[in-house]
Amino acid sequence: MLNHLITGLLGAAVLFILIVEPPCYSLPLIIAILLHEGGHLLAQRLLCGKRCRIRPVPFGLSITLSNTMISYKRELMICAAGPLANLLAACLSVLLMHSFGLYSDGMLFFLVCNLLLGVVNLLPVKTLDGGRILLCLLLMLTLPHTAERISNGVSMALICLIWVSAVYLWLNIGQNPYLIFLSIYLFALSLNKNCNKQNPIN
Repeated sequence: MLNHLITGLLGAAVLFILIVEPPCYSLPLIIAILLHEGGHLLAQRLLCGKRCRIRPVPFGLSITLSNTMISYKRELMICAAGPLANLLAACLSVLLMHSFGLYSDGMLFFLVCNLLLGVVNLLPVKTLDGGRILLCLLLMLTLPHTAERISNGVSMALICLIWVSAVYLWLNIGQNPYLIFLSIYLFALSLNKNCNKQNPIN
């Protein structure tokens, strides 16, 4: 129930941003999200070659490999493909700006969006791609229950670190509270994470 409420609120917030912001900002964000999900889909097609179930979520798509058993190594590669696509797009943006002089507010925002999507999704938090990557690595090295315990511990520790850092920055430096909202969002999703075998790739 909480997960659906948070997802609905975030969806409304993203829709509001896309409507209010001018195209030079909203369009780069949409393209960066599509690149991220396209990376996942391309890797899934290349590595599994089977159909998947797709549904929209506030920051992209949720891809579920229905009734498909894949190795931990392939799942890791599928999870890593989304952030990798964003980081490659960020590198291409830098190349275009510095080598060809294609510098603009839209291009700079596109660079920032891809960097944020790539880096944030690689954080080892259970609800993000990085959390799935960490879990797959642990499952290849140790027993499932041990891997789950380590993954949960790392995820919650990082969320707490983000929250403490956000509160410190907000109170002492006067930064905006976006990191606080991010930590609350990740914590809520971690509590509501569906632990069945058909885990989605975001």
